[in-house]
Amino acid sequence: MISKRWIIGIFVIFLIVCGCSRQGSGLHTDLIESYEIEKIEYIRILYPYEDPASLSWLEKVLSQYEALHKNIKFRVESVSEENYKAILQKYYASGNIPDLYFVNNLKDVTYFVDTGFAIDITQEAFLRTNVEWSALNSVSYKDKVWAVPIQWQGFAVFYNKDIFLKSGVQIPETLDEFIIVCETLKKKGFTPITGGFKESKYVLNDLKADISQSGYINNTDWRISIEKNLYLWEDNFFRFREALERFDQRLQYYDNHVFDMNWVEATEHIAYGQAAMVIGGFEAVMEIMNHNQDVELGMFPFPWSNDIAKNNLPIKTDKILIANAYSKNSESLVDILNYFSSNDVAIQTQLINKSLSVNRSIEKNDVAAFDGYFKYIEEGKKVDFSSYKSEFESDELEKIFKDTIVRFIYNPERNVSETVFYLDQEFQKIISNDEDYNK
Repeated sequence: MISKRWIIGIFVIFLIVCGCSRQGSGLHTDLIESYEIEKIEYIRILYPYEDPASLSWLEKVLSQYEALHKNIKFRVESVSEENYKAILQKYYASGNIPDLYFVNNLKDVTYFVDTGFAIDITQEAFLRTNVEWSALNSVSYKDKVWAVPIQWQGFAVFYNKDIFLKSGVQIPETLDEFIIVCETLKKKGFTPITGGFKESKYVLNDLKADISQSGYINNTDWRISIEKNLYLWEDNFFRFREALERFDQRLQYYDNHVFDMNWVEATEHIAYGQAAMVIGGFEAVMEIMNHNQDVELGMFPFPWSNDIAKNNLPIKTDKILIANAYSKNSESLVDILNYFSSNDVAIQTQLINKSLSVNRSIEKNDVAAFDGYFKYIEEGKKVDFSSYKSEFESDELEKIFKDTIVRFIYNPERNVSETVFYLDQEFQKIISNDEDYNK
């Protein structure tokens, strides 16, 4: 016969087991919830800028996204523009491309697309909602869209309006008028043009204000044509000889210390009226205004021709963001691309970088220097060179080209014929001996 004490003991054990089960179930639920909270996606970003403003912009827009997405954390690797291509190539060779990476020109890295390191976002609705149609050309390849452009870049002449007013000069529309303006400024006691030629990058940017118009007058990508040996430099199909001659012609109007100054010093001269003009990229606006927020600044296309119709503002998209299709976080990356195309990011782009967003709904940047930009765009006086390569595919050819231009500018004699001959000679050494060029 089963005793009452035995029955009570069984009942107590039953209650303990049930209680433990319920307690264990609660503990299991807590663990799941804790795991869900702590399941963080770490997104790697490769970024080709190290200047304070560009870093501040990226930090701001990423922190805004993280605040709204607690499960996303960004890990940024920022490198200098000079070293960026080599580092990106290293990651490409190892197959370890970051989740997100910036480039300045999709046309320079189409092989990334061909080998699967870019997500096809052609059908994403945010492109049609957020991005200017004209900007999508720069991120299209093989009839598909592969990236999100952030801002417009271009090359122009930036001028101190007060100096122009005091000198009684008007914005020049032809090359001859530009030379007359320089002569007038010089006679009035002003330095006509300044530049930061201590840094070779800004020598090249100065030249780009010319060749970004004149070099594409035949609607042909001169880098591809030269590299494929379709033309020689001597053929002058891309008007490069004349571009060097124009550079030589205007150098007499530059600051006497132009080869000893860096870009920061040059833009400071514009900001405080020590020089009238500087030639370079749109980032000049931010640099100049960082020195003096009150400066009256304007811009106009470099007038390379005496035919007014040929003098247009050269523009392209810049800060192009690509998502790696092989990333384990690929689903999250599309949403991040959507965010980078948004009005929220556009506001920070124009506020921090003093640049022009490609967002279609953002109000026009109210920085007065860009009034000229909007004027030329509305008048149709622009040339969009986004569809052309910005570098030679061969690193060797790119180095020869840049080094030769810098050497030409630094040499007091500046012999155009010798420079053109040297470019052909050195390019042919590479092209004629490379099997890839002779297939």
